[in-house]
Amino acid sequence: GDANNEPYTSSCGESGETLVVTGGFGNITGMKGDQKCPECGLEGWEIKLINATTGSVVATDITGPDGRYEFLNIPFGTYWVNETLIYGWKQITPNILVTLNATNPEIRYNFINAKDENCCICPPTANFTYVKNGYKVQFTDTSTGPKAVRWIWLFGDGTMSTLQNPQKTFSKSGTYTVKLYITWADCDGITYTWKSASQRIRVP
Repeated sequence: GDANNEPYTSSCGESGETLVVTGGFGNITGMKGDQKCPECGLEGWEIKLINATTGSVVATDITGPDGRYEFLNIPFGTYWVNETLIYGWKQITPNILVTLNATNPEIRYNFINAKDENCCICPPTANFTYVKNGYKVQFTDTSTGPKAVRWIWLFGDGTMSTLQNPQKTFSKSGTYTVKLYITWADCDGITYTWKSASQRIRVP
């Protein structure tokens, strides 16, 4: 017969019963991997299945030790498969819009992520550490945020530096208030934010 004549009708077994499928269910599965090692699963990531028509969350899954997620017995329809980003990571593969139907009842989609050295979604914070060696002090910027583009250090003795990790030699003993001002650029390169941190240090 013509296979296209009745696409949702099939004969089951020898009984001759006819099963008419008016709706249907399918599965959406996949895994989340590190860009440096795609087959190495990333555990503990939240994956959401969202009804594309209503915008409501249909189901949520957390990736297991092997990085796998699964949404089983999902009614036919169109859905967004979205991941919830974790600080320090960025998307390599995007969230995806999928349609489950009789022709396409099994969908597999893998998410790939990479460490985000700039951490685009991290809130900018200023911080620094220092190591003293007599009058010489090595300062290290330990700030976190999107993308640092400028540093201004005020050493409390009238001198300054624009290096990220400056070394400063003080000429006199005493207690100095050292301030770091740092400019962050959002990853769009448009928005800029200033943050500052200060510490009092005693030399030597």
